[in-house]
Amino acid sequence: MNQFSTTLSSDQVPLLKRCLENLDFVCEEKNSVLIAKNQGIRITVYKTNKVLFQGAETDKWVVKLAAQGFIEKTPLLKSAGLPQGYSGPRIGSDESGKGDYFGPLVTVAAFVDSESESRLRDIGVRDSKELSDKAIKVMAADIKSLVTWKIVTVGPERYNELYDKMKNLNKLLGWSHARALEDVLNVKECNLAITDQFGDEKFVRDSLMTKGREINLIQMPRAESDIAVASASIIAREAYLTGLESLSREMGIDDLPKGASSKVIDKGIEIATKYGFDKLRYVAKLHFRTTIQIRAGVGLV
Repeated sequence: MNQFSTTLSSDQVPLLKRCLENLDFVCEEKNSVLIAKNQGIRITVYKTNKVLFQGAETDKWVVKLAAQGFIEKTPLLKSAGLPQGYSGPRIGSDESGKGDYFGPLVTVAAFVDSESESRLRDIGVRDSKELSDKAIKVMAADIKSLVTWKIVTVGPERYNELYDKMKNLNKLLGWSHARALEDVLNVKECNLAITDQFGDEKFVRDSLMTKGREINLIQMPRAESDIAVASASIIAREAYLTGLESLSREMGIDDLPKGASSKVIDKGIEIATKYGFDKLRYVAKLHFRTTIQIRAGVGLV
């Protein structure tokens, strides 16, 4: 999308100008027409309050300004940042397992365009948190057949190695999102990517390689409300659930639970007592506070 137009209220126009100036736009007024310029983008505000976006960076700035309330937004499945009617090509990425003590961290990037978006809407795609595990497993299979997607799975042992090295969960998440995005970009051309806002954009940006550094990367709260991110979240959650089940079988441990509840602590104590505390490195994310509680439970504190 190299051009986009919308109409503001009279009250919004001065607010938009102030916002653009704060975002390092060069603004000038000619014949009561406001022209704001930045790298790759020109925004013109006419006397009628019509706003015209033009340039290679149109996608990026439309999304950013929509997130700040200057462009009308639609409810669920149109992102909190994407403008009404936007159905252009984009990559959505999301992770699963971040808040689960046991099991892998799974990150998925999914490419969606107007054709696949329509079909995804028809099958009821929405944020994976709103779906049961059973529904996720069924819907993930349908989504995989409709979108181009790539997955990065980090098992507990590798996760603990990376965390010990990076010392920061957001760095690890940034790395995994960047790998998934790059893998999709290797097979699909796209200039817009959307991820959930889990930290500074630099965590993803700094981990991107050649193709990824050319993309307009948008991080925003509740990104799962966009259908591309929602699709990625469902595939990722299905892969996490499958990975947790596989890990249970491989390690000979019955029913590793999700989350980080008291049930998880009890299972951790059971594993540490039966197999030794070191066994947890192969099934759990050790930097969680849960590990301290398990250590206390087996008398190691």
